[in-house]
Amino acid sequence: MAAIASVYHASKPTFGFGEHPEWPNQFVLAATVLTNKLEWAFHQTQNLTRPWPENEDVIASKDGSRRSTSVGDVVVIDGVAWRCEMAGWTEIED
Repeated sequence: MAAIASVYHASKPTFGFGEHPEWPNQFVLAATVLTNKLEWAFHQTQNLTRPWPENEDVIASKDGSRRSTSVGDVVVIDGVAWRCEMAGWTEIED
């Protein structure tokens, strides 16, 4: 079975400025991506050459945001939540 990355966008994003939104209360599911790699989930939810919901291995959430995944957003793989930072990822502790 393929791994799934759940991509959550902040309801009120700060894009790395100010305090991070509260996980998980201030987030909405934007997409699921067929991957176990944080970087690929990020890449596949970027509006680079076309709207990201058209990218392969991506299932856009009906009620999710269509903006690109950005600093402060969260990707969950295998039950572990990771916050996107200016450079890299930080695991969100329970």
